[in-house]
Amino acid sequence: MSAGLIKTGTGVILIKGFALTIGFLLNVVVARQLGIEEAGRYFLSFTVIAIAAVIGRCGVDQVILRFTAANRETKSEESSQSLLLKTFLMALGGSLIVTAFLALSAPLISTHLFGDPAISPVLFWMSIGILPWNMTLLLGEFIKGEESILKSQLVQLVLLNGFTLGLLTFSDASSAITASKCFAASGWISVAVGAAFSAKHFAGVRRHSNGTEFPFSTIRRVAKNLYAFAILGVVIQMSSGVIIGIFRPAADVAQFHACLRLAVLVAAVLASLNSLVAPRFARYHASGNTEALRDLTRKAAIVTTGIAIPMLLLALCFPKVLLSLFGESFLVAAPILGILAVGQFVNAATGSVGFLLNMTGNEDSVRNTTIGATVLQLALCFSLVPLWGGIGAAIANASVNILRNLVLVGFAWKRLGFVPIPGTKKFDQPSPA
Repeated sequence: MSAGLIKTGTGVILIKGFALTIGFLLNVVVARQLGIEEAGRYFLSFTVIAIAAVIGRCGVDQVILRFTAANRETKSEESSQSLLLKTFLMALGGSLIVTAFLALSAPLISTHLFGDPAISPVLFWMSIGILPWNMTLLLGEFIKGEESILKSQLVQLVLLNGFTLGLLTFSDASSAITASKCFAASGWISVAVGAAFSAKHFAGVRRHSNGTEFPFSTIRRVAKNLYAFAILGVVIQMSSGVIIGIFRPAADVAQFHACLRLAVLVAAVLASLNSLVAPRFARYHASGNTEALRDLTRKAAIVTTGIAIPMLLLALCFPKVLLSLFGESFLVAAPILGILAVGQFVNAATGSVGFLLNMTGNEDSVRNTTIGATVLQLALCFSLVPLWGGIGAAIANASVNILRNLVLVGFAWKRLGFVPIPGTKKFDQPSPA
C-alpha cells in the first residue's frame, strides 16, 4: 500500500474506533437507562427502521460512490451534478414513502406482528428519522467518492449516534418513547451538519458541470442490482432480531441485540477498510489495473484478519465480562455472543469481497448469493427461534454469514481471476475472467 493510503487508513481506523465507541456507549446507555424491557422495544423498533431505511434509499448509495469515484479517475466529472440530483431525488421519494407507511401502520405492526402495543409510539417516532438518516448516509457516500474518506466517516458513522447519545443522556430518558424522539431529532441535526460538511464538494461538482446528463438508465440498471443486494443484506443482518420479536418477549430482543453489537466488533475494522478501499476498487477496475486490485484486496484482508483474532478470543473466553456492561439481565446470553462472534470472524477473514465485486461490475454475483443467503436465513430463523430463541437466531445468523462469504470468494475467483484472501496467489488465473 502507498504511504498516502496507509496514512488515510490510519485516520479512518481512528475515526471508526471513535464511532464504534460512541455507538457502543449508546447501546449500553439505552440498555442501562431504559431497562431490559424498554430497551428491547427500542432495539426492535430500530431494527425495523434500519430495514425500512435501506428500502427507502432505493439502492443509490453505492451508485453515488461508484460513479463519483470513477468520474474522478477518468476525469469525466461533467455529468456528476446530474448523477447527484437524480440519485438524491430517488432516495428522497423512497424515504418519504416508507416513512409514511411505517408511521401509519405502527399500531398494526406493534399489535398484530409483535403482540406488544407499547411498541407503536416508539416505532412512530423512530420512523420520523428515516429521511434525515438516509440523506446523511448519501452525503457521506458522495464525500467518500470525492476521496475525502475521513470526512465521510465522520458524517456517516459519528453524527447520528453522537447526537442521539448526547440527547439521550441530557434528557435522562427512561422510556423507549423518549429515546425514539431523541433518535428522530438527532437525524435532522445530523443531516444539517452533513450538508455543511458537503458544501465544498458540491461547489466543486457544480464547477465541473457543463449540463451533461448522467444516463438515468445507467442509474436504474446498477441501482437495481445494488438495491436487491442492500435489502437482502440488511435482512440477513437484521431479520434475526425481528423474528425474535415475533416469537419472544422484548427482553430477548434486547439480549440478542447486545450480543450482536459486541460480535460485530470482531469484524469492526472491515467496515473501516471498506470505506477506504471501495473507491480504489472502482478506480483500479476503471483503469484496468488488475495487479493493484489484487494487491490491495489481499493486504486489506491481512489487516482485518489480524485484528479480528484477538477480538474473537475475547468474545469466546470472556463473554460474561463483556455482557455485564449492559447489566446483569444480559449475562445469560453468553452462548449467543460466542456463536455470533465466530460468524463475524469469517466475515473479517474473507475481507472486502462484497465491495470488491460490487465496485467491479459484478453486482449480479453478490445479488444472487445474497438472495440465496436471505432465503436460508429466514428459513433457519423461523425454524430455530421458536425452539431456542436467541441461540437459534445466532446459529442461523452465523451459519449464513459464513456460507455467504465463502460463496462470494468463489465468485471473485471466477469473475476476477483471483482469490481475495492472503496466501492464495497460486490460485490466480493468468488473466481476469
